[in-house]
Amino acid sequence: MKIATNTDHGLFPIAALLAWGTILGHSGAAAAAANSSWGTEPWTGHLNLVNAVLFTPDGSTVLSGGWDEHVFFWNAASGKPLRFLETGMRHSVSSLALTADGRLLIAGSWDPAVKVWETATGRELMTLSGHAGPIEAVAFLPDGKQALSASWDRTIAVWDLARKRESASWKGHTDKITSLSVTRDGLRAVSGSWDATVKVWEVASGRILADCKGHAKAVNSVAFSPSGDSVLSGGDDGLVKLWDAATGRQRASWTGRQGIVHAVAFSPDGRLALSAGEDRTLRLWDAASGVCRAVWTGHAAAVKTVSFSRDGRKAVSSGWDRTILIWNVASGRTLAEGKPHPYVLDGPKQGLPAAPERKAHHERRLLLASGLAFCACLLWGLRHALRALDP
Repeated sequence: MKIATNTDHGLFPIAALLAWGTILGHSGAAAAAANSSWGTEPWTGHLNLVNAVLFTPDGSTVLSGGWDEHVFFWNAASGKPLRFLETGMRHSVSSLALTADGRLLIAGSWDPAVKVWETATGRELMTLSGHAGPIEAVAFLPDGKQALSASWDRTIAVWDLARKRESASWKGHTDKITSLSVTRDGLRAVSGSWDATVKVWEVASGRILADCKGHAKAVNSVAFSPSGDSVLSGGDDGLVKLWDAATGRQRASWTGRQGIVHAVAFSPDGRLALSAGEDRTLRLWDAASGVCRAVWTGHAAAVKTVSFSRDGRKAVSSGWDRTILIWNVASGRTLAEGKPHPYVLDGPKQGLPAAPERKAHHERRLLLASGLAFCACLLWGLRHALRALDP
């Protein structure tokens, strides 16, 4: 490409190219990976609060999503980051789910939007919009052809993934919906809400089959037992409750003195349960007796999310400290640690997310590019004005 050098036009093209190059310093690399959403910047961990973690079906990889709008892939054995998705979401990645074969990944966001990717390639397949408020939970149905999402707008949406559209909307909660779980046969779903209730739904009809009432405050997390007979829930009242999924009757109520219970999970065999608390701990429960078998410590802040591996031998957790911890369930020892990005401001304060360094970096690039472009135009105009005055 030839750059003009004559006195009439030299300044403008050169300065404009400088400004354009400043912008392309970021977007050019992204354009090279236009067919996928894999990130190209050197982030080594999460920049802010982590909302969701889960294992891939083979247990070799952990996925995590958070307020920095990234989805990270971690080596489950070493805790090392493998790669990450630039989701394109403007707000927090609130929830993640994989199909049974791990082929597809779905994420919910506060945008509000739902996105689906091919897990292996990072190729974005679709964006699903329809909710009127932030999305807090997503789940695939077992066949991988439909998905559910739950929102602050008090509804649960059913998505037809082949047609890329909403096929049904369930209503019944009177406040924000925070969590979802689906039975292994895909016939029923359960939801938790800020209205302090847990509701069991018939997937085919959207009819409420059971209404579980007993929490004194918001419900933050729900989980079906592997058999589908029981539901586990945890809430702001600091309690973990076990419910009869058919009748909605409370079977047990456990207190671990964890403060707010942010997340609960059943082990794949249904014999154990985990709860994640505001007190920075995880508690391992005997699901039949309600006895707390162990208290796991290691996080430096509230634990927001927890999940078992498919074989039940490992668990993964994360939260406000942005650290991913992988646990040996039998011993309670940490097997690996996925560390947060080291050059980021502290986590959310006063309920608001800290400004990620990534955004500040991009804003500085844009400001510099704008300044260079402005100077180019000003100098070019000034030069022509002076030439016009020159007899």
